[in-house]
Amino acid sequence: MPIELGTASAYDYEKITVSTASAPCIKLTTAKRTTNSPVGAKYVIIVVEANPIRYREDDVDPTATDGILVAAGASFEVKGKDRISKLRMIRQGGADAVVHVHYYR
Repeated sequence: MPIELGTASAYDYEKITVSTASAPCIKLTTAKRTTNSPVGAKYVIIVVEANPIRYREDDVDPTATDGILVAAGASFEVKGKDRISKLRMIRQGGADAVVHVHYYR
């Protein structure tokens, strides 16, 4: 069932430094994905700050040339507990990126 943001309730937030350009990749914090909710996060909004990242939602590490490229200043959404738990990110380029994550249930 699709999640409408209008019916979702934000329950947590985190700021993550994406400091790796190769495996092991950065994942969302497990405690943040599952805390304060018996069902865990159903929806996240991620805003990329400072430098671009690459991500994948299939539990496979992105690389410098493979994965969804997200520019600094852009945002993306991930819906569904399974996809959220499998999300992996790396920085794109030589400088760290920062992502801001809002968790919804």
